[in-house]
Amino acid sequence: MAKTIKFNLLLDDNPVRDIESLQNNFCIDDILEVYENGLLQKWLKVRGFDAYLEKVRNINKEHSIIVELIKIFDIQKDDEAIRESIYSLEFQENRKKSLEIFDTKDNNLKNRIAKYHQGYEELIEAIIEHKENMAFLKVASKEISDKYFKLFELDYLRSYNLYKKESPFMIYAILMNNKLCDFFLYNDKINESLHKSFILDTQPKVNNLFYDNFEIFKKLEEKGND
Repeated sequence: MAKTIKFNLLLDDNPVRDIESLQNNFCIDDILEVYENGLLQKWLKVRGFDAYLEKVRNINKEHSIIVELIKIFDIQKDDEAIRESIYSLEFQENRKKSLEIFDTKDNNLKNRIAKYHQGYEELIEAIIEHKENMAFLKVASKEISDKYFKLFELDYLRSYNLYKKESPFMIYAILMNNKLCDFFLYNDKINESLHKSFILDTQPKVNNLFYDNFEIFKKLEEKGND
């Protein structure tokens, strides 16, 4: 028959060989840890403390586990000390749960933000891909104003320079969008660029695309006369 290998518990940084030693070194944090990871039960079994083992195995987890362990091992603590210990444990447990919930929400938020930015960048890629499809660009400008307005508010200068180089007609689509156009019209550098190079060079193309009612030029002229 194989010999049972015995081991000591470590409670309050002290080796524990018997029940009396456990009582003398009873540390709430340590005893809870060895109970929850099963080491206490194994220790009771290999040491032959069967009566204690049965009581520990039958702990009702709907009650306070630490109170049950204090009763089982006949730990001499006054009620006030027990209440303080339980309060401390409950506080730590609630804090742990709160942090776990926060981490989960934080990760979910980070994922949503990442997907939101990814969607915006994918839309920009599609705009460049369909740079001569004015119908698509008008829909894209509406999607920016409806869904990505805050990103565009932070990104409009980069967007202008990008579209000027890669998708000039997108600038017209933005100028036709009431929610987006002011970012271009009321930025001095962009407005100057629109007057000096972009608008004047491409207005004939715009007239062909939008017939004779491209009212944005009137708005630009009014801005230029301010």
